[in-house]
Amino acid sequence: MDAPQAGPAGGPKKQHRLGQIFEWLTLSQAISKAEERERAHARERELVRAAGAAVHTADRLPDPPDVTAPGPLLPVVAPREAAVWTLRARYGDTEEADPETLVGHAKGDVDDPTRLPESLADSLAEDSSRFAQRPPSEQLEVAQQLRAWVRSARDELDSTLFASTALRARRARRLGPALLAAGMVVGGSGFLVSKLLESENLVEGKPWRTSSTYAECFPANKSCAGARTEIFFHTHEQENPWFEVDLLQVERIRVIEIKNRTDYGQERAVPLVVELSTDGKSYWRVAQRNTSFTEWRVELEPREARFVRLRVPRRSILHLERVVVRR
Repeated sequence: MDAPQAGPAGGPKKQHRLGQIFEWLTLSQAISKAEERERAHARERELVRAAGAAVHTADRLPDPPDVTAPGPLLPVVAPREAAVWTLRARYGDTEEADPETLVGHAKGDVDDPTRLPESLADSLAEDSSRFAQRPPSEQLEVAQQLRAWVRSARDELDSTLFASTALRARRARRLGPALLAAGMVVGGSGFLVSKLLESENLVEGKPWRTSSTYAECFPANKSCAGARTEIFFHTHEQENPWFEVDLLQVERIRVIEIKNRTDYGQERAVPLVVELSTDGKSYWRVAQRNTSFTEWRVELEPREARFVRLRVPRRSILHLERVVVRR
């Protein structure tokens, strides 16, 4: 059979070339593959995020005023935990393996230039109560070295476990100027651009909690990141039921998207208040919905917050299908 001939519009060859250009601009296939890998390693992603939060906390803790007193030091505990979580993420050991086992993996990884240094590995394998008997100044020095190692290891892990984030940023750098130059950011194509450049869902993989849990409800999807139709949480009937997600660090929030339960009881989420907090103690209201809805998109001037809370300020039941928070 003869190969297809190119027609007036350029035929298959031109279409193939246009497809290559489109993929180069949008990185859609690369992002899709990266997201698939990330979903397969959701637990490792959670461990890396937890390690980052622990190091961030340790960075903000002042050194104890008395570095001669024996016993465990708070600025030391967090880096040790962060290092253990990083090792679990790195070697795919997400079970409750003891530090000594994880250190064994690290020591065997002799060809890895970013592996945990042997001196730090030995201190990490040491029982925590025994490590606490070391001179406080030595504990603090080890903790500082562990923090530095966790940061370098996270840089490596981020390139694989969070590859889609970097790809989206690259897409924004490529696609934005290209579309502006072509005069495409108008009308319907403007909507397309906004979708393509949309930032990641900050809620994905983050810990969340509710004011109560309805024991008879077993949601099929207990992740905010899912695109399913099943509810992922259900509270009891109570005063001021709420849902809250901890982003693990202060983020600049621009968009909050909420999908209500679609099969029944949408009125239970009315009125719905959106509140933000940087410390989990003091909250401020940024939006309120007083009418029933299926989907509600809240667009804000950039607000810095770590905690996002959705609350019904009356006696009710709260159940939602999806919550998204974006920069």
